[in-house]
Amino acid sequence: MILQDSLGKENKKRHDALDLFEKAMKNTILVTGSSGFVGAHFCQGQEVIRFETDLLDRQATLNFCKEIRPTCVIHLAGQSFVPDSLDDPRRTYQINFWGTYNLLEALKLSEFKGRFLYIGSSHVYGSVKKLPILEESSLLPNTPYGASKMAAEGVCCQFSQTGPFEVIIARPFNQIGPGQSSRFAISSFAKQVVEYKKKKRSSLSLGNLDVKRDLTDVRDAVVAYRLLLEKGKNGEIYNVCSGREISLKEVLDALIVRAGLSEVPIEKSENISRRREIKNFYGSYEKLQSQTKWKPKIPLEQTLNDLYEEWEAKII
Repeated sequence: MILQDSLGKENKKRHDALDLFEKAMKNTILVTGSSGFVGAHFCQGQEVIRFETDLLDRQATLNFCKEIRPTCVIHLAGQSFVPDSLDDPRRTYQINFWGTYNLLEALKLSEFKGRFLYIGSSHVYGSVKKLPILEESSLLPNTPYGASKMAAEGVCCQFSQTGPFEVIIARPFNQIGPGQSSRFAISSFAKQVVEYKKKKRSSLSLGNLDVKRDLTDVRDAVVAYRLLLEKGKNGEIYNVCSGREISLKEVLDALIVRAGLSEVPIEKSENISRRREIKNFYGSYEKLQSQTKWKPKIPLEQTLNDLYEEWEAKII
């Protein structure tokens, strides 16, 4: 009787361990670009597998996918800075298109059967004539970055139809928040305002402040990505945005107020103003909301405050 009880307890332990292993395997999320701005937020508080191989190396990518065998993948890796795409279009296409193709091919060859979420970009829309931008709006990219993301979307759409796994596409608009590089406009604003406040600069160097953009807190965006991995439909495309536009001048003014300043000298830098700048740009997240119940929750004021405080802590 004692022996049977002992064996029963041991079998239960093995069964419980197997259950935990199977549960873990059911939720194996592979994340590319995990060290980037969005990737770091997506991975926070989650058990994930970080993709640490050069996506332009086909064999290494295939070997990694065969070894890991994930149940779902979120593809965040890419060249994401638009000015870099203008300076080196070929490199941008290599990373954004061929990197995506190599990953999709490797997953297919490794018999991946799960869900693949591609994080594209609203830059595929380019110079749209009608606002808000819907997923059905025409695609007229006006930068190598936008065109490279559109090309990657094309191969994702093809794989969604030929399988053997499901593919969902997200088109995020401008994502901002803590941890973002000062190479990007809003983070640069916050950094410069802090520097001016601490008397480390005599003026702000800025580009065109009249343009209007659709800004989403990155922490809201990653919630949308998790929901799309769970509830998104194969072959479908979803805007991830705030659904409203705001001028960069209004954003800057809010940061200046946050710093307790009344007026800040500004020097306009033509080098910062992008070529082929689009004046007004915002989207609709109605499709995403209808299928996942997602909507942005973090107010812009909080996002800007968090950005300001982060730079305030960094700049001594």
